[in-house]
Amino acid sequence: MRSIIEKIYEAEHPSCENIADNENYKKSLTEFCRFAENFKAGLTEKQKEIFEKLEELHDDLEYETGVSRYVAGFKFGLKVGMEITED
Repeated sequence: MRSIIEKIYEAEHPSCENIADNENYKKSLTEFCRFAENFKAGLTEKQKEIFEKLEELHDDLEYETGVSRYVAGFKFGLKVGMEITED
C-alpha cells in the first residue's frame, strides 16, 4: 500500500476532476444554465457583455471560496491527525 504522500504526489486525491457531482448539483446546474441562457437571449449586446462579466466574476468568487475552504479543511485534517498521534 502506497503512503498518502505518494498518492498526493501522483494526484490520486479528491479534486474537481475525480469527484462526481451529486444529482442535486447536476439538476441545479442544468436549471441555472437554462435560466441564464433564456435571460441572456432577451438582453442587448451591451447587457450581454455585462452579464457575461458578472458570470466570470461569480466563477472567480466560487473558485476562491473553494480554495479557501479546501485549505482550511486540509489544515483541520492535519491538526486532527497530529492530535491523534499525541495520545
